[in-house]
This record gives sequence, C-alpha cells and structure tokens, in this order.
Amino acid sequence: MKKYVVAFITLAALLILSGCKDEPVMKDEFTVYDLPVIKKITDNQFIHKIDDDSMAISMQYGIGSRLVVDASYYLNHEVARGDFICYTITANQEGTDQVSQQEYAVARVIALPGEALRITKGQIYINDRKLDTFYGNGAVATDRKFLSEFDIDLVIPPKQYYVMGDVWWRSFNNSINNGPLSHDQIMGKVVGWMPKAERTDLTTVNYNEEIWTALNSKKSNKAKINDIFTQINHIDWKRYLATYPDNPTQLLDFIFANISLVDGTGTAQIMKATTNLDGALTESFSAIVGELFITHKQRTIKSLSGIENKYIYAVAPLIAYYCSNHNINQIIDETRVLLESDTMDIVDKSTIKLLLPELEKYATENEAELIGDKEMDQAIQEAAVFLKLLKARDAEGLLKLLSNTNSYVTQLKQAKEIIKGFEKNFDLATLEEKIDLSENGTRPEHGQYVFRITDNGNNAQQLEKHRETQILVIIYDSSGHLKIDNSFVTYFPFSESMAQEYLKLIKANKAQELAAFLNSDDLEVPIEVAEKTIKKYKESMDLDSASVHYESWFTYIIKDSKKVKHQINIIFGDGLMGIRDEYVPDFPQ
Repeated sequence: MKKYVVAFITLAALLILSGCKDEPVMKDEFTVYDLPVIKKITDNQFIHKIDDDSMAISMQYGIGSRLVVDASYYLNHEVARGDFICYTITANQEGTDQVSQQEYAVARVIALPGEALRITKGQIYINDRKLDTFYGNGAVATDRKFLSEFDIDLVIPPKQYYVMGDVWWRSFNNSINNGPLSHDQIMGKVVGWMPKAERTDLTTVNYNEEIWTALNSKKSNKAKINDIFTQINHIDWKRYLATYPDNPTQLLDFIFANISLVDGTGTAQIMKATTNLDGALTESFSAIVGELFITHKQRTIKSLSGIENKYIYAVAPLIAYYCSNHNINQIIDETRVLLESDTMDIVDKSTIKLLLPELEKYATENEAELIGDKEMDQAIQEAAVFLKLLKARDAEGLLKLLSNTNSYVTQLKQAKEIIKGFEKNFDLATLEEKIDLSENGTRPEHGQYVFRITDNGNNAQQLEKHRETQILVIIYDSSGHLKIDNSFVTYFPFSESMAQEYLKLIKANKAQELAAFLNSDDLEVPIEVAEKTIKKYKESMDLDSASVHYESWFTYIIKDSKKVKHQINIIFGDGLMGIRDEYVPDFPQ
C-alpha cells in the first residue's frame, strides 16, 4: 500500500512541476542587481542620495547611498523594463494642498506602456506571464498574506510606466501608492553608485561628504545652499580637496553664483569655514566673504560679532582684499558711518574696529587713479552700449558696433545669431555688466577690461557650467583699435552652421570629408573613425529625416521623424571650433 501512495505522491508532484513549467514566464536577461562603482561624474550626471529603504538594505542601495544618475541617457535610449530610474515627485506643505517643492525618488521600471500588469500575492505578471526576475516577486522577504494587500490588475496607459522599489512594500513614492509614472517625470537612469571615502577622521569626512553630495544633488539652488550651509562651518579644505580634487573651486564658485540666497545665519557659517584654507581657494573664498560684506555690511558685521574673534582675524584680510578690487575708499567711508550708528551695539563696533585697519591698508591713490582712467571709462561705456543693443534686440545696431571692431561679425544674420544666443540663455530684461577689477580680470596696462555679465533669472546653476559666456572682454590694441570678445560673439554665430554641415556630411556618407571636418590643428582624425561615426548614426536613427535643432548654450539635438534624439556640443577656444559627439569613437592620438 505504501508503494502506491509513494507513487501517487511522486506523480502528483511531477504533475504540479509540469504545470509550473507550462506557466508562461517573462525573464529579464539584461538587468543585474549590482551597480558599478563610479568615482567621477560627467557634466550630464548628478548625484541622488537615497533617503528610504525601498530598494534594499545594502551598501549600494541603502539609506544614504549616493547614486549616479545620467540625465542624458534617455535622449538616446528607450525606457526598458528593469531600468533603475530617478524621477520627480512633489512634496506638499504640511496641512495644505499647496506644493512646496519638487523632490526626487528612485525605483525600478516594472511595466511599460500598453502592458497588462497583474500583481497577485506578491508575484508580478506582465501580459499574464510570470515575471521571473530578482525584482519580480515580493514574497521572498515577507508574508504572502500581507502582500495580498497590494494585489492589482490594470493596463498601463500610453507614455506611462509602472515603477516599484525592489523592496517595494516599503516604498512610499512608487506606483502602488501614486499610480503609473509619466515619461516627463523621469530625470534619468541610475548608472552607478559612489562609495563613501575611506578616512580615519569620520566626523570631518562625513561633513565633507554631506557638502559634496548637497552640491551635486538635483535639488533647487536654494535647497542646495541650505544643505551646504548646515555643514560648511565644519569643512576641512585640505581633506575636501584630497577627496574631490578634480574641480577645487566648484563649491565656492557655486556659493558665489548663488550668494543672494545666503542669509544672516549662513553668513556666520561661511565666516567660520576657514580650516586649512589655502592656495587657489583663498581668492574664491575672499570673493564670497567680500561680496557679502559689500552688499550687506550691517548683517555681515553682526554675523561676525556673534562668532569667535579667531574667525574675524582670519576673514578680515580676505574681506579687505576683495574690497580692494572695488571702490575701497567708499567702502571705508560707509564702514566708518556704521561705527557711529545707533544700530550697532558695542560688540558690533568692536568688530568694525578690527575690520577697518585691514580695509585701510588697501586705500591707496592707485585705486582712485584706476577708477578714473579715461580708457577704462570708455570701455565701461562700450560694454553698456553692447548690453543696451542686446536688450533692444537691435541686430543692425549690434552689427554696426561690432563691425567697427576687429571681430568676425560682418553680416546681419550673424548679429541676429548673437542676440539669439543671449536671448535663449539669459533674461535680457535684467541683463547687466560689472567690471572685474580682480587680479585675474582687468589689466589696464595691457588695454584689457573684463566684465562679468549677469541676470536675475533662475539659471545660476547653468551659468556656473557655462561661465565663459558671462565674460565680456574689451581690448584696445597699441593703435587704440577696439575688440569686443565673448563666446556668443566670437563662436555662436557660426555654431549652428557647423552642426548643420556635420550632419550633412554624415547623411551623405562622406567619410573622408567628415574626417577632415573633425580634424584640428594638433589632431588628425582617421577615416576609419569617421566611417564608424556614420555607421553609428545609421544604426541609431533615420538619417533621411534627421535634422539639427538648437537646445541651449552650445548644445544641439539631432532628431529624426521617429523622435530619436542625439545630443552634440560645439566646443571652442583660441579661435578654433570643434564638435564633441559620443558617437565619435576614441582613437589613438
């Protein structure tokens, strides 16, 4: 009897197993769990810091992990199942329906537009096929009875995606709670992660890491400034540079570009951020504390009065140095007035008495002579006229101004392109120029006068990436002839025609001409590289319908009728122009 019972049970087991094998299965052969380690991010990438445990409790996916997101990935790729993406959500003010800020979250793409999605007791089915992946079954880590609360059955609408964290029953911002995600919400694909630096002084390193992560986050500039300034007084510049050496002044440049967002508390914090400050950083730091003092003297003095004297002694010379590049005598007079003001208490006046001697060191006659220089006055007038013509969108007037200089602009359409460049990337109505009297700026002895162009738009982060467009240089040669130099003046009028010619050669399959087109003075591009470039374009898009479209700054998009997009950038310098394109393969030089 036992023999038959055993046989029956075995047969039943085989039938069950056979039934399981017959169940349609969907696999994902491409998605892997582990993320690659990335030590340096590119211009198209940003850092997102995980703030929940919806992906897993592990070093690369855990709370606090720094993910590297490629914001340009989906310009050239379709969203695929298994993609680990970063996307936007909105945060409401507590107790109201008003959106207070835009936030970001990460999750994995589970279902694509038009697919039928079903979740039953933790198991995911796509078009009635069991999703057999490491992220397809939530029951591996919790109770199926609990998971039945997440049962769902729906068809994904067009241009929408169903996303969930790998530990998706712990996620608050996935599609289970908020429904499918629109394509417009996707900010990029997570392409790797950045491990924390290995240091013995964990306290200092953690502060440095928090600052670096805040700087490279996708938050608004105001939120970045707030995050940075909660830690900045603890920064150790020597260790910060040792950990993040690639762009030593990036942090200080960002703070200076957003200095209007720094409040009184932030002013006190930055004044204490002097540990191991040295070298190139000193001048950038001087610009920040000096500009805060010039624009908000009372607030800066009161902030200094609230911190220890050792910090005042450290920053006073730096404030004075920056002020020396401005109207130092006027600054001293305004500071002396505050010394007699009833708005300043006894501690504030003690702070002023520490500052004044440092300022007075720079009050020389040379400064007054520099400001009154006739040639400088003329340069200031020329810069003002240049901006006035831009604001008025007066192409004919701009052409007349530039044709009287030794610039390359000789046609009306070129002047119109210059206006287009400024109009697309600056707020023309609030455009203004300010002469740069710093050590690296204006050089009257060489006939060189440097201006910084700024606006009141919300593009401070972009301006920081394209700082060269903010520089306006007016030069007088030995004969007194004038030259006006700016990247939008010198290079932009020719950038679109260059992009058009580039695509024209690719579409015509002219590898030899394309190689010659890509050549520079010190670099010869092999024909094989041009052939591979053309092949890549043919594989990636419909070349017959492809055309060039302006994006921003010196970036252009090549797009076909199927809406496949690919980004190229015009690069320039020393009178030369070129094209940066990831479709052009690397080759030995």
